[in-house]
Amino acid sequence: MTNWIINYDYSFELINYIIKERGPEHIVLTTDSGQLGNEEVDGIKLFIQTLIKKGVSEADINVMLKETPAMLIGKI
Repeated sequence: MTNWIINYDYSFELINYIIKERGPEHIVLTTDSGQLGNEEVDGIKLFIQTLIKKGVSEADINVMLKETPAMLIGKI
């Protein structure tokens, strides 16, 4: 976890901890949905719904899903 990258083996509790520790402005939400055999929309939708159920605020999700990626590509 030196670089705070979550890959393959994660838990929602760990994700929640990292969001609180680092702040949503340092995190981009992504999924491997869209690969062959994975449902595109359902995958990210389920991921977001689970984050909300685990206590992540919708405001933080908007930052990680919209604002941070937009900043990284120079849109804001």
